[in-house]
Amino acid sequence: MQVAQAQKGSWTIVWLLFFFMLINFVDKAVIGLAAVPIMKEVGLTPKEFGLVNSSFFFLFSISAIVTGFIVNRLLVPYLLDAIRALEEGVGSVVDIDNSMKLGCGYPMGPFALLDFVGLDTTYYISQIMFDEFKEKRFAAPPLLKRMVLAGWNGKKSGRGFYDYSDSANPKAMSL
Repeated sequence: MQVAQAQKGSWTIVWLLFFFMLINFVDKAVIGLAAVPIMKEVGLTPKEFGLVNSSFFFLFSISAIVTGFIVNRLLVPYLLDAIRALEEGVGSVVDIDNSMKLGCGYPMGPFALLDFVGLDTTYYISQIMFDEFKEKRFAAPPLLKRMVLAGWNGKKSGRGFYDYSDSANPKAMSL
C-alpha cells in the first residue's frame, strides 16, 4: 500500500500474483509475486509481459491494492487456525493434514503446506497482516513463533511440522 501511495501522476500499481506450477507437480509449486507499475491507459496481456512459457501453467489474480492480496487474506488464517487446532489438541499433525486432504480434496494438508512455504515466511506475513488489520485471525499462534525462533522453518531448514532428514519419507514431529 505504501508503494501505491508514493506513486504520482497517471501511474497506477497493479499487483499481479502469479502461481507457477509445473504441470502435474502441484507440490513443487513456486509462488512468485511481482509488483508492476503500468499506465492506466495501457492494457497488456501476459504474453506482452513475456510471461508465457509452455512448461508452466499461469493463473493470474489481480486484486485491489490492499495488504495481503486475495490469497494471503484467505490462506494465512487457514494455516494459523490449523496450528491453533494442533495447540488445542483437536488432532495431530498427520490427522489434520489428512483430514484436509481427504475431506476437502486439497493436494496437501496445512502443515505440509506450511513447511513448503516456510514457517518463517508465514510468521512474517502474519505479522504484517496483524499490524495492518489488528484482527485476531492474523495473529501468529505461540507455537509458530517458538518454532521460528528455534530455526524450524520447514522443508528448507530440514525441520518444521515434519522432519525432513529423510527427504523421501518425512516424519511428523511430536510437538
